[in-house]
Amino acid sequence: MKKLLFASVVALAAAAAVYQFAPGKTENVAVSVSTETSAPANVEAPHTVNATSTFARRAEEVQASLPTLDKIKSLTEEEVHSTPTSVMEAGLKLGELAEAIEKDPSLAPEGIAFYGKCARRGDISSSVRALCLSDLRDLSKKRGQAADESGIPAEITRMAAVLKGSK
Repeated sequence: MKKLLFASVVALAAAAAVYQFAPGKTENVAVSVSTETSAPANVEAPHTVNATSTFARRAEEVQASLPTLDKIKSLTEEEVHSTPTSVMEAGLKLGELAEAIEKDPSLAPEGIAFYGKCARRGDISSSVRALCLSDLRDLSKKRGQAADESGIPAEITRMAAVLKGSK
């Protein structure tokens, strides 16, 4: 579990190296990654009949907590010289969802829907969107199907390809 969560955070930090602050404007920022792998809070192992509803509820909470562009634009100069806490927290939360799907493959359809919605959201960080697209591709491939990438900008697909190499 820690390995999967850590991989998500490292991949997200790599994507944060190309960070979108405004539409059409991309800036490079330094990335620092902690190798601390403490267990994440609130990881729910879905082993009950209500696993799907528990996962759906958690996925909604994660969607609502993802760092928006407005929040990123409000960061201080000091904060943009490392991976912002909100982006690192998003990586951990996405890792929690991936872990839940790994433990209970019946959650994959909900996971695919979550990752697709996340990758298409124009109001959140490009690096988070790229991680969602990467996870969408991985999960779709595991299920023997092609990922639906309609409506996902080319910039996000390029970033997701870079992430694939860093996972």
